[in-house]
Amino acid sequence: MSESRLVSVAPELVREIERQKPAALRAIALSVSEWVIREVGVVDERLDRGIAALEGTTEISPSLRSDINVLWDGLDVKAWDIQDLIEGGEATEGEYEAAFFRARAANALWYALDPELLMGTLECVYEAQAATDIDAIRRIVYAVIETMNAS
Repeated sequence: MSESRLVSVAPELVREIERQKPAALRAIALSVSEWVIREVGVVDERLDRGIAALEGTTEISPSLRSDINVLWDGLDVKAWDIQDLIEGGEATEGEYEAAFFRARAANALWYALDPELLMGTLECVYEAQAATDIDAIRRIVYAVIETMNAS
């Protein structure tokens, strides 16, 4: 398995996540994904379907991941388009950041749905922190772990 990008931001969080069982990994991915999507304000029915799949109410299918990948790619392209407009004075850095954060949130969910739970969870957390802040993500992850360990 290759190393997660999260190790460059929060190596201690990587070590903690690596110790978790599959149910906790899925719970971390779900909590982080839900939070980052809500936090950055990205709304799309494909994200709703992805969250439902993580909650176990629908199937995690390759077509669902593909649909979310198309959304993420479109949001990423939009962010780059805005970046180009900044150079001409037609857009602001804030508009670019908002678009970039929406793309990262969609990508976090795409990773959360990865059949390889550990790497998917690590990369979900990495993308979420890129859209928000690592301290908030740490609190979410540790709260989930505490809840799972109390069960």
